[in-house]
Amino acid sequence: MLMPTATFALDVNGVIDADSRWTTVDSPVRILGDVVVAQGATLTVDPGVEVVFQSRPDTSRGYNLTIQGTLVADGDQTQPILFTAQDHSSPWGTIVFSDTSQDWDDVLATGSSMTYNVVEYGGNAPDYNAMIATVNAMPRIADNAIRFSSSGGFGALLGEEAVSTSGNLNVSANQIYGNSTGLFFSAEGGVIDGNYFLNNGRAVDIAARSNDVALNGNTIVGSSDELFGSAIRLQLDESARGIAAYEWVQTSGPAVSLQNANSALATFTAPDPGSDIYTLRFDLTVTGNSGVQSTGTTEVTVIGTIEPPQAAAGGDQNVQLNGPPEDPTDPPPLVQVTLNGNGSHDPFSGIAGYRWQQTSGRSVILDTPAAAITTFEVPAATVAGEEMTFELTVTNQSGLQASDTVNIRFYLTNIYPVAVAGEDFNVLQGETVNLNGSSSRDADGGIAAYHWTQTGGMAVDLINADTARPSFIAPDVDNTGDTLTFSLQVRDTGGLQDVDDISIQIKETTIAAPGNDQTVSAGDVVTLDGSDSADVNAIADITIQGNDLRSESSAAGQVGITALENATYTLLANGNNFIFSEDAGFSVYLHDWQAGRAPIDMTDNWWGTTETAAIDALIHDQDEDLTLPVVMYSPFASEAIRGIGSNLAYPPVANAGPDIESSVDSIVTLDGSGSYDPDGIAVYQWQQIDGPVVTLANAQQAVASFIAPSGGSDGRQLRFRLTVTTGGPFTHTDDAVVSIVADEPVPYVEVGSGCFVQTSAKNLTFSRKMIVMMTMIGLLACVAIRLVRRKHVAFLCLAMVAMFIATNADAGFFAVGGGDGGEAEQYSVTVETGAKDIPAGKFDLMFAFGIPFIPHGDDNLPEQTIAFPCPNDDCRALEAVRKGTEVGFYGKLGVELGSSNLYLNAIAGFTAYTESELSQSAATGSFYEASSDTKIEPMYGGGLSYFPDYFDIPLMLQVDYDVTRGVTGTVGWYW
Repeated sequence: MLMPTATFALDVNGVIDADSRWTTVDSPVRILGDVVVAQGATLTVDPGVEVVFQSRPDTSRGYNLTIQGTLVADGDQTQPILFTAQDHSSPWGTIVFSDTSQDWDDVLATGSSMTYNVVEYGGNAPDYNAMIATVNAMPRIADNAIRFSSSGGFGALLGEEAVSTSGNLNVSANQIYGNSTGLFFSAEGGVIDGNYFLNNGRAVDIAARSNDVALNGNTIVGSSDELFGSAIRLQLDESARGIAAYEWVQTSGPAVSLQNANSALATFTAPDPGSDIYTLRFDLTVTGNSGVQSTGTTEVTVIGTIEPPQAAAGGDQNVQLNGPPEDPTDPPPLVQVTLNGNGSHDPFSGIAGYRWQQTSGRSVILDTPAAAITTFEVPAATVAGEEMTFELTVTNQSGLQASDTVNIRFYLTNIYPVAVAGEDFNVLQGETVNLNGSSSRDADGGIAAYHWTQTGGMAVDLINADTARPSFIAPDVDNTGDTLTFSLQVRDTGGLQDVDDISIQIKETTIAAPGNDQTVSAGDVVTLDGSDSADVNAIADITIQGNDLRSESSAAGQVGITALENATYTLLANGNNFIFSEDAGFSVYLHDWQAGRAPIDMTDNWWGTTETAAIDALIHDQDEDLTLPVVMYSPFASEAIRGIGSNLAYPPVANAGPDIESSVDSIVTLDGSGSYDPDGIAVYQWQQIDGPVVTLANAQQAVASFIAPSGGSDGRQLRFRLTVTTGGPFTHTDDAVVSIVADEPVPYVEVGSGCFVQTSAKNLTFSRKMIVMMTMIGLLACVAIRLVRRKHVAFLCLAMVAMFIATNADAGFFAVGGGDGGEAEQYSVTVETGAKDIPAGKFDLMFAFGIPFIPHGDDNLPEQTIAFPCPNDDCRALEAVRKGTEVGFYGKLGVELGSSNLYLNAIAGFTAYTESELSQSAATGSFYEASSDTKIEPMYGGGLSYFPDYFDIPLMLQVDYDVTRGVTGTVGWYW
């Protein structure tokens, strides 16, 4: 899914080599390539900032954010920071903290930190296989949502050297879900606590080496069928260096700011001594996993921006003495020695001066001590075997100096050998120590014999002490250690001898190795490397406690455990819940152990049952391999342990449902009920983000709806976003696309074609009614029956016709007229026939039948009224309107007023008409005919009929008023 098009405020690519800050003004920040925060630089990301990684053209990996310096990405509960992909189907790479990045210092609250971040749709980083990775680094990773990685969510890795470089890494209170692997951990030590793992291929993958790993208080849901640990896979690896803590302290020299002073690799920027030279001294104190400490020292010499000269006093010399003169009275022949400093140089400013001085041996007088080359005469008393040492100091044009020394040894006929016992070094108790004097040399005959002698410290048994390379076993010492000293004596073939000494420091179990002394230049980034420090007695202490372990598959093993051959560990897994949502698989699956091991303590857990046999079946030994350890599960909890697992809410997972196709004015239902929320606390929010604006109903419910707008001639698309939160600071969104198809032609109610009566049965034309009316009176009843199709009305009509036929009338009449008003609210046409002068005692009566026609047509309907009901329930009902031609049938009974030919009449009957129920769509404004039914309405009123006899022709005049037609006037003739 593509994110909606956004305007990016800041584009970033390349190296950030100075302190930088990304603010909400810069948001969204677009990552256009690999970004590196250089060593010494700090990148701060403010709360609420969105960082969007663009797709890399070469999809073999995504763009990475590499932290060599410091990253401070601390959001808050109301404004998390978002790291995401522009195209969710094209994941970005990783945020990787390298071994030079600044570790988090919990006491000082400084260093690299990621809190309240949403990190999603990354992990395309084959070198790291994680969306957030640490390499020998220890940032703070807490209170984040780490989700939907194509590989691992979080990975703690070791560098090329399998050493503990940063102590314990803490990963706490994160929601880690929807990843290929939730968390994999191959760092030396760490604390994984309070996290919620869900919907990962494997939740937790740990390779434990020598340091402690605590997996406590997590909710871990294994969502796969992985047999070798869907919730936790624990591989007990071979022992590494086993250092639990490092502490670098500067003890001399101008103060510097140490980065990562509590890791194996500490760094600082060398200060500028100007025209001087600084010597900085640092102590490294390490604490082994066994608790034993050791301290070592290293020196860093810093050369200023103006470099000193290089002094060269020449190589050491063997000078032959003259023998005694043949004539004892003659003075002994003199021997002259030349000291040559011409090898000294300064490539920048040149040598300004030389100074020779003697530092040891029989005193002599230097000829030209201020010159590059000087000489001296050897005193006559000098004997073979003596040695003199001279120091040359040179000064350049800038006043900087450098020194070098040269040794002069005297001999007669045989040059003295040189004994070399080697550099001092440190070892651990119990180790085999090899002394090496093979670098000893002799210029004129070779070494004839070696002899080693212990001169200090606890006595040891030297094996092959008369060889160049003897050995011994380092003795056991207390926690203060001991120093052993040895002297090497060599003898050449001429019998001359030389001696050299060596010191060896013995440590109990832990040894600090601060690295060799260094010479650097001002401004250099200096790395102090203590990664060779070791604790030989390190044992990995693994605790798995207080976790809520759940499995959604009966084919899975919740916890898989294996151990390599040289693994040293203690493993406690207590106070956990092992729960299966389906038929139980394996709670513990042991496999691939190289040799038999001590039992594993897994007591005081809840296994979902109190049946011993059932618990035993939950613990599987691969192939019943007898080399596998026994799991001690008794005593066990009698019920599920309360109050354990993560305190975090169920991670939000929005599901906006499938894309939808609809048509105009249809109800569209957006169904987000697939957003799983087992705790029933989810908050939903639907929002339209694209397309013609519509009104959403129930936008804060899981299921929302709206009325589809017009699709026009080409159709339209609308996009809706469902945001779900489950009580924590994080939300998740999912989009649904609604496609409105192009509007199709629809039937409209025809306007103005009003010469039809629309009934539930048939349409009866006006002309047909006229034909019927012009026929005999009996056919009027048939017309009435055809119109109304109701038995009781038809019976009334027939009765009235029968009365008319049976009446003894003196005269008949026929009249036609029209009117307007009444409930019909429309003009009318009436045809009437009857008889008058019907004797009834003292009165003359008049009796008539009439058929009114009220031609409504469709004029009362809005234009383009669609000839079917509105397709949604939100349409607004309108007043019902009459359409077509309303037709009635009535009878009229009158009494003559005296002998005036004026009759006072009473009218009673009915009309039949078609009524349309209309509605209007609030979304589009379209009108719909909801229904069209025939209605029968009573018709009653009164009137006057006048039959004048003074016209040439027998005309009649009538005026009626009734509730349906209103006022009606008719004109006719009588006979």
